[in-house]
Amino acid sequence: MLYVYKYLYIYLNIYINIFKLVSLYIYIYIYILNVSKNINVFWAANQSEDFKDVYIILNTANTPLLSLFQRNSRDTCNFDREFTKMAIELTPTDKLFIMNLDQDEFLGFSYTNPEYVNPAQG
Repeated sequence: MLYVYKYLYIYLNIYINIFKLVSLYIYIYIYILNVSKNINVFWAANQSEDFKDVYIILNTANTPLLSLFQRNSRDTCNFDREFTKMAIELTPTDKLFIMNLDQDEFLGFSYTNPEYVNPAQG
């Protein structure tokens, strides 16, 4: 009896995935491929100012208003200078809490951050 439920579960998942794919294809066909035809028909019937804006937005290329770029890993040119000029306030750590942490969880852990600057070394 367990095998019957197992196979029913497998076939049910297969049919659900097929249904999802078919739904996706229908969505793509109706809303993406036929959107220009539907807009042109509605455009002829309705000449309101609001719809003209929607028509312009849908028929123009989607270009980002702001182009983000990064020169290196420490580049902050995309952030406001107000935030980059602020003084750094680190959260104080409780030394007693850190001393009582169980370090056995990290035995054999060999990763070190190549960008880490050890404050003890200066």
